[in-house]
Amino acid sequence: FTQKAAEAIFPRQVIEGLTFDVELAILAKKFGFKIKQFPVDWKNDPDSRVQVISGFVPVFKELMTIALIKLKKMP
Repeated sequence: FTQKAAEAIFPRQVIEGLTFDVELAILAKKFGFKIKQFPVDWKNDPDSRVQVISGFVPVFKELMTIALIKLKKMP
C-alpha cells in the first residue's frame, strides 16, 4: 500500500476476520487505486485450526457485511 492508499482505506476497514483482504480490495477499487496481482507460493499449514465447513459460516457473514454495508455506504 502506498501511504495515500493506506490513509484512505485502513480507517474505513471494519472486517478483522478471514475476509479482511476482500474488504481492502473493494475499498481500494472504490477509491480508484490500482491493484496489482502477483503469484504466491501457498502451502497449507498442517496445524491450521480453520475448518472448511465450520469456517464457512463466519466467512459468509463477513462477506454479507461487506456487501450490505460497504457497497451501499461508500461513495
